[in-house]
Amino acid sequence: MAQWANTNDSANAVNWVAESLNQGSGKTAIVANNTALFGNTTPQAFLNPHLNSSSDYARKQTVGQFAVEANQVSNTGGEGGKVTHAGFQIRRAGMGPITGATGAGSGYTNGAIVVITETGGNTAQGVLTTNSTGGVVSIAVSKGGLFSNTSGLTITNPNGAVNAVTIVLAGTGYNTGDVITISGGSTNAVFTIGANATGNVANVTSVTAGAGFGANNTTTKVVLAANGSATGNGMVSIAIGSAPAGGLGYNATDLVTFSNSTVVSTGNVAIAANGAIATLAVITTGSGFKGPTNTVITILTATGTPTGNGVSGFTINNGGSGYANGETVTVSNGTVNAVATIVTGVSDTIITSLTRTANGSGFKGAANSVVTITTVGGTLANLTPTFSSANIVPTFGGATFSTIADAGTNANVVITLGGRAGRVHYETLVSMGTIGHGAGSNNTQLPN
Repeated sequence: MAQWANTNDSANAVNWVAESLNQGSGKTAIVANNTALFGNTTPQAFLNPHLNSSSDYARKQTVGQFAVEANQVSNTGGEGGKVTHAGFQIRRAGMGPITGATGAGSGYTNGAIVVITETGGNTAQGVLTTNSTGGVVSIAVSKGGLFSNTSGLTITNPNGAVNAVTIVLAGTGYNTGDVITISGGSTNAVFTIGANATGNVANVTSVTAGAGFGANNTTTKVVLAANGSATGNGMVSIAIGSAPAGGLGYNATDLVTFSNSTVVSTGNVAIAANGAIATLAVITTGSGFKGPTNTVITILTATGTPTGNGVSGFTINNGGSGYANGETVTVSNGTVNAVATIVTGVSDTIITSLTRTANGSGFKGAANSVVTITTVGGTLANLTPTFSSANIVPTFGGATFSTIADAGTNANVVITLGGRAGRVHYETLVSMGTIGHGAGSNNTQLPN
């Protein structure tokens, strides 16, 4: 049985190498062993499962079998200078621990415990010293790990402290001392709000940085008052909606109150000539609102009595008979009575329409209103008043915050290694004058 063939691929590699290294799963898995070993430069990709992993020498070197072609030997871009001639070779790359590191980047927490990881799963651990912007100044290594070289190493912060919250929209309705709780890590982070005189978020201060937040981690941010009640999302503006728009029966001194919140909001009105609300202005922003549909709007006069909802017209259910033009109709049981005059037909005494002379205000609907007709001889008329209250649309504004700079970015760490890291040795298994290029194999350059 042939032990190898003159082709650069794993299927034709020397098939007894793994067994000779006392690694792999033995001769029962020759094909699998050759595949794992051939061209390997990944630490721990090829290990002896029968040995104690903490002392296994395979963990202190990266081993692989290579079919070296003549042009690879002469190529100075890789490790060709370490090989004397073509053929099958065992490559051993020594490994050693991380002895120190410096770097740059931003967003790291001073004193954070970080992990440096290699593609094959090797890890080292250390404690960061950072500058004022969270850039890495140094790492005090507490666990050196084992690495062949420094390529492909990444630094992560498993503690994932939340370092900063950026205000995107300042919102309104906030108070100094309101609390932002950020969840999504293993331990919540907590920040407090500093608000200005108008209730906008002016600054954010860290209380606890939390832990377990990954870089660009999706988080949930909940803002509450110091006593745990809802805060922010205060009144920004008040608009007049579509019909019935400004309604009827309002006064310039009326006060609008918006409630069903933590702190109510108030506004005042500017009135058109017919008692309709023309505009509204915010007096106090309030806080803790949950949107227009969950807000209760109350409009009262300066003395606290109902206002608005004036009479906008009448439905003539029965025009009766015997009425005269100019006779009066009064609608009462509101805050201010409404008054209208009767208009009859040209050749009869039936009520055909009414002309309002006062819209009144503070009515609670037709069922709670009293209609009185002052007449000399009219009978049987039946009138139902209609009313109009303003359609008020409040707008609220809550603060929003940007993605949290929580685990550090772009560290560009420069790592130094000790032990045998960086030492590479090739051992000839089978020397050949030439070796054929196998399908899909690298015949240009040996590893760096």
